[in-house]
Amino acid sequence: MKGTSIMWDYIREEQAALSRMLDDKALFECAGSLPQVDAIYIVAHGSSFNGAVVMSDFLSRCMNARVYGYMPANFIHSCHSLLCEDRKRCMVVAISQTGTSRGLLEAAIHARELGFAVVGITQVTDSPISRLADRCLYLGCGGENSNAKTKGYSSTLLALMIMGIGYGQKYGSMDQESCRNILEELRLCVKRLDRTMERTMDWCSRYGKDWKMQDLYVLGTGMNYGTAMEGQLKLMETMCIPTMYNDLEEFSHGMHRSIGRGSSVLLLCTDGIYKELAMGTFSYLLGITEKVLMLYAGDEDIRCEESHEKVLKLDHYPLTQSVLPITMAVQVLSVFMPEALGQDPNRAANDDYTDFVHTRVT
Repeated sequence: MKGTSIMWDYIREEQAALSRMLDDKALFECAGSLPQVDAIYIVAHGSSFNGAVVMSDFLSRCMNARVYGYMPANFIHSCHSLLCEDRKRCMVVAISQTGTSRGLLEAAIHARELGFAVVGITQVTDSPISRLADRCLYLGCGGENSNAKTKGYSSTLLALMIMGIGYGQKYGSMDQESCRNILEELRLCVKRLDRTMERTMDWCSRYGKDWKMQDLYVLGTGMNYGTAMEGQLKLMETMCIPTMYNDLEEFSHGMHRSIGRGSSVLLLCTDGIYKELAMGTFSYLLGITEKVLMLYAGDEDIRCEESHEKVLKLDHYPLTQSVLPITMAVQVLSVFMPEALGQDPNRAANDDYTDFVHTRVT
């Protein structure tokens, strides 16, 4: 089961791209060359910002530092805390897959003018951000001629993980055994990504054609709170429908009131973090709408009346909360769902707005 969108090609390239990154000595050396700091401000737009939300606590644990995520406008105009930082003990990480996002470049210039070191994360070696940054971590995943990014987003997640691990190894903020364990888990996870893709495609071919997704809610927690943000953005971009995201614990503080029979819900669940709440929410929502799908990365054999249709079971990677396989499943759904309705995920939809506001520099 595969449609005609070029996004399928990019998704199929992910496993190989991430494998190359894990074997890229230069990437680990760059991570180990970063200055020792007490604080890191990650600045990014769109999916790159979602990746920062996913990885901020992971980085904080690896690097024993405060880690914050900002969108460029807020970083420039509403981040007074940056002025309280020691310029020698704080760095700014600027993420842009193409390296051409205007707002991101303005934020990087702002950081440089204030005297902070800037580290770029990008795919393009000769891009505006690579020329502006003090040093860069390069994704090496290849370009994406697509509105909604897939392999670039997953590569950004892995680049941030490598940054944390390489830094932790260099400065001892993370013990060597923990570094080895995470790297071993990542290698196994990446080795099985194609299996995750095929499993999700199989679910789509069996059950996804009848979904007709609308009024979508994506709920997650822990590292996968950021994955929920990415899920709602991906499906908003490809389906061109209103979507929402929320933290699972926060969902009961108002958003739950808007769920109805026509709503669609993606529930992201792993073993450990709020698992009981996720399972209870799953059962509750099935009483309201038929269009509930739980992406479950765990070891439990979930039993429900329609478990084969309502639960997509994914591999469990506790050290990284299964963010890569859950992300892969979301990406497959984001391409399949519009194609099931006969729509191109990259069809024109107010595309002139990005030119109108000069989203990218040339």
